[in-house]
Amino acid sequence: MSHANGQVRLADGKLFWYEYNGTADIQMPWLYDDHDELHANWRRDDHFPRCKCPASTLQLAMISSDYGGGSHWPGLVCLNCKLIVSGLMCDDVWLFDQEGWPKWTPENDPFGDAHE
Repeated sequence: MSHANGQVRLADGKLFWYEYNGTADIQMPWLYDDHDELHANWRRDDHFPRCKCPASTLQLAMISSDYGGGSHWPGLVCLNCKLIVSGLMCDDVWLFDQEGWPKWTPENDPFGDAHE
């Protein structure tokens, strides 16, 4: 079924990659350091892990997906677990969801130019 790439951007500008499951409209929670690592783990099917770290260790992030022309929204990540812990489902953040590509999307934007 349809899966897509996604990026997570932290406040300091650091980017991580994740897999978006378009069939279920959910972000897979695992964060990867680069595109190659993401594709080495493509369609990972083990159970969703749970972060047990204190809330004070979570970081606010912007989440972007190239699925369906692109969209982006806020979420929380845990760098200790390398997981998206909030903002996994579009329904959770529909008030904040914005269509299109954010300016920080990497150069591999299929439209050839990142835009909001």
